[in-house]
Amino acid sequence: MAADNCNLVPWFIRRPPGTYCSLCLLYFRRSSFVGLALLSAVALACKQSFRPHVDNSMKVLLVLMQPSYADVTIRGRAIESAGQIAASVGAEGFGPYVLKVSQLLTASLRQDQGDPSLVEMVYTCFSNFAVALKEKLGPIMGSIVETILKDLGTKDLIQLQFERGMAGEFEEEEQDEDKYKQKVRTRDAIVDKRAAGLQALGSLATFCGAHMRQFSLNCIKEALENLDYPSIIVNRAAITAVTALLLNTYSNLPVCLSCSLAPKLRSR
Repeated sequence: MAADNCNLVPWFIRRPPGTYCSLCLLYFRRSSFVGLALLSAVALACKQSFRPHVDNSMKVLLVLMQPSYADVTIRGRAIESAGQIAASVGAEGFGPYVLKVSQLLTASLRQDQGDPSLVEMVYTCFSNFAVALKEKLGPIMGSIVETILKDLGTKDLIQLQFERGMAGEFEEEEQDEDKYKQKVRTRDAIVDKRAAGLQALGSLATFCGAHMRQFSLNCIKEALENLDYPSIIVNRAAITAVTALLLNTYSNLPVCLSCSLAPKLRSR
């Protein structure tokens, strides 16, 4: 059945190599979301049967993932698609693209750290990499974890407002409905980004436990800090991350850490 689903692969994936990129980019410019969504859906449905189409698909996605690509939203969706293809075809099918994609993800984080929606896509891609590549992710594990921990350790707008007693600002109804909706979208994007970062740490611990062991103590400490974040979505993601880290990377939890862990979890 999965093999039959590959007949749904968009027509541009079967074009001759000489005309492939220009035709595919033209298609994406006219119907970017539809094209990326279809590509991801077919990859997820076909799994290993999608492997013959990985090279042609990645030729397009690598162009859309470039930090210089003007449309940040499309770039984020392309990053998401790359992660879903990786999760579908696994290490053997996606291996040749891991380093290049990781470099583009790191460049995007440096350039667009202020765009929480894009950062969320990057973290989700890291989670999919963990599922697909497992121990083969080891050589770039350090840079991924360092990037996530640095971001999680930086106070965002929601935390700063909460500390200043302005937590209700997002909830206060604006006279201008558009401004109110924009505030809500901003809040949701910030929360989703942080949750995605914690979920990525949990995925890395679950699927790459041995390689994560050297980073686990710092990851656990940072995840525990997010139990006090003013969002239940982030709190739950933090608990899940701590659980995955403890189960997969730590056999003996340091006494000092266990003493801080117990009351935080009881309070939740």
